[in-house]
Amino acid sequence: AGAGAEALPGRPCFEAIAATPSGGEVTALGPTDNKAVFVAHVIGLGFRYLDVSDGSATSWVDAGAVEAALRPLANFGLHFCLVSSGEDETAAHVAFLEAPRSWVSFRLAAVPGGAGSRAEAKTVGHMALPADALAVAGPGSAWSSGPGATLVAIALAGGSVRFFDSSTGKAAGKGLQLGSPGAGEVAMVRLGHRRAALVRNATGNPATTEFFTFALGEEGRRCELELSGTLRTPESRVARSLQGAAHVEGDAQDRIILCWGSGTTSIFETATLNAEVSATAPLPDVASGKGPAPAALWLCVRGYLAEWRLCQDNLSVSVRDSRFGLLVASGPSPLAVQPRGKILSATSDSFTVLIAAGSGPGSATVVRWALPAFTLQAIVGTRVAIAAETEGDLAPLREAASGKRSHDDPAVTELFRTKRRRVTDRALAAELLERRWNHTHSLVDLLVHHKCWAAARALLIRPELDEDLAIRILAAQPQLLIDVVRRPWDPHLLADAIRDHLPVAKLPGIIEVVRLWLEAYAEFPEEVISEHVPDLPRLPEVIDFLNAIADGCAPALSRLEVDQIELVMEAVKAAQAENSRTERLYGAVRAAFRVRRPIRAALA
Repeated sequence: AGAGAEALPGRPCFEAIAATPSGGEVTALGPTDNKAVFVAHVIGLGFRYLDVSDGSATSWVDAGAVEAALRPLANFGLHFCLVSSGEDETAAHVAFLEAPRSWVSFRLAAVPGGAGSRAEAKTVGHMALPADALAVAGPGSAWSSGPGATLVAIALAGGSVRFFDSSTGKAAGKGLQLGSPGAGEVAMVRLGHRRAALVRNATGNPATTEFFTFALGEEGRRCELELSGTLRTPESRVARSLQGAAHVEGDAQDRIILCWGSGTTSIFETATLNAEVSATAPLPDVASGKGPAPAALWLCVRGYLAEWRLCQDNLSVSVRDSRFGLLVASGPSPLAVQPRGKILSATSDSFTVLIAAGSGPGSATVVRWALPAFTLQAIVGTRVAIAAETEGDLAPLREAASGKRSHDDPAVTELFRTKRRRVTDRALAAELLERRWNHTHSLVDLLVHHKCWAAARALLIRPELDEDLAIRILAAQPQLLIDVVRRPWDPHLLADAIRDHLPVAKLPGIIEVVRLWLEAYAEFPEEVISEHVPDLPRLPEVIDFLNAIADGCAPALSRLEVDQIELVMEAVKAAQAENSRTERLYGAVRAAFRVRRPIRAALA
């Protein structure tokens, strides 16, 4: 039986079909170099291939028998590669962790797409690890072929990372020590050819998340650190645990998705690992209108975020754009799962296989994706039905925002009585986070008229909000200055918006607050400020905002008090001097570390 999202021309969609039973309990799963074939370990049968190339059916093929006691660790997956074994011959190898400190590689008896074999799979290599493995980043659909496809990065409990070769079962070069990880959670993602990233909670400080990007040197001798830094996340995330990370395929930058969980909900954030201090951007919760529900499984597929949530022992899947969190497709996924059951998954190109583990043969589902490059035009109209179902009590507000009712209409004012104001404001904020409203001047008029500041803050989170609307909100509620400065904006459009919509009377107060921020950065290190005031805009954001004010309100600034302007200029000059000093010191340190051994004459 198949299920899936409604297919519309040019829009993302998927189809989920029930797969043929595996013949036994599956303990581990992984992709192969063939986009439509997966490899699994089945208790009592050894390794088997699952072929999903047929449009309406699936089939299992034996790949090699192993001893019955062998049990790969499911959390770390199977890592497949093809190895040349002679003239025009290739052999299939699969590597995995059979224990927290044991890495092993097997040569299978059959290759994907060929005839099956019950012959015994041969051990190629085995290596004992110096500490327990915490996380693994191995070949996925993006690394199914080409140089480096055999490399797997493993994070160890001692705080080190190291690459291993899945074709030999041995280490590839020396490891890299990243310091003690403490007791926090660790996640790893593969970034590209010979590159990976590790994300973990900072030692002794659960409010700070560290990241490291590293690569295996071109000569393959050692693992080298590329960049290390911290991720600035919302304060509400501190009480949650890091459940995983994934790389967004097809993105030119090192952009990842993080998942935080508390047992009842799952929160997703995106971050780009390109600076020593990077801010995360939250993605709206697709289940917010139906009560809290944690994600039973989530994956990043072809640049989209796919989430599976459990509903009455069955899964439903939602597919969202990974940058803005816009829902693009949803539907059932025919997989019978126990409330606390584990789901094994593997993705290769346009296919994802899901298997319910831990209960005998279990059920299996194959998802076929049709996910074109994301555009806003691809989802136009997809939220109309959802909005119509849930608008309920907010219908008068929609009519007021569209001009069908006045802002003082009795039905509208009823929603803002003393006892209902907070509930209405929160409900409106939730719908704005889910992009169920058009961003118009009429909507901002409504928010300002009824002082819906929670909804206004939710609107400011949306990166697509026009600069004119953001500055209109700031003019009505200057306390939202932090949200305005931190959001992404075009400097020229922001300068024009400030000139057109920010009253001159508001300028002194705003400039004074920005000056205090500059003084704080001059007095305290950025790490201390991020720890105690995580929502404060970064220093470059503050400077850029001041530049926009200067470009948009130069005549008005000339009428401000001279003393205030001089204090701001002194703070800016101090920040620029400190930045220049840091750049010079950074260059000197890097130059010192690049000192090479003196050239010696060759012996005669």
